[in-house]
Amino acid sequence: RSEDNIIHHLEMLLAIVKIQAQDIEHIVAGREKEVAEVQSIFHRLGAEKLKPVFEYFGGRYPYDTIRLARLLFVGKGEN
Repeated sequence: RSEDNIIHHLEMLLAIVKIQAQDIEHIVAGREKEVAEVQSIFHRLGAEKLKPVFEYFGGRYPYDTIRLARLLFVGKGEN
């Protein structure tokens, strides 16, 4: 399984409330600083679309990192 596929499944499970953000926070271990930085931009640009965030960082963070950050951001009700 690819990281992309796993993130997709986690997004679906979160959407149907089978899991909560705190259940999956451990998956960003070691990337907390990156995730927090991306989430701060979600506050400014919104979390609906990934491309504006990706472009804001000039590609510094891959889409998978941005999706994980959004997953936790939305899961905590910060959108």
